[in-house]
Amino acid sequence: MDVKDFQRLFLPLRHKLYRFALKFVQDQMAAEDIVQEVFLRVWNKGQEMVELDHPEAYCMTMTRNLSLNYLKAKSRQNVGLDSVGQQAGTHVAADRMMEINERIVELKAHIRTLSERQQLVLHLREVEELTYDEISTALDISLAMVKSELFRARQNLKKKMERHG
Repeated sequence: MDVKDFQRLFLPLRHKLYRFALKFVQDQMAAEDIVQEVFLRVWNKGQEMVELDHPEAYCMTMTRNLSLNYLKAKSRQNVGLDSVGQQAGTHVAADRMMEINERIVELKAHIRTLSERQQLVLHLREVEELTYDEISTALDISLAMVKSELFRARQNLKKKMERHG
């Protein structure tokens, strides 16, 4: 692939890819980095990319996957629910703090037992605060499937938390 092919086929997608990544990651710099990574990978694949039937769909899928990878890495880095207990610490007795921390650890463990899709839908809805439509588009699943997976995830967590606490 030469520069003209790249400019003709892929460069016009940059704004669309950026907006798509931004919906996932909610961070302008991260979205820019993701689009840059998509373009770098496209460029490195060279002629193979020029011969694709649907280069836009390929780039959108790559953007989605890189965005999800970013979110997974970010969630591992974030303190997340642990900070709730730390912030409340000044107002809550030590024994209550220990109970809250135990419940948080328990909830995280139960979340890890959900199917990968349920974990992802739950994360995108509850942590990233995406709408059902955005989740449907991002994961390339029907709106009904998003609702179903989210309902099942919540029901599973509710049952597990009731059993253990």
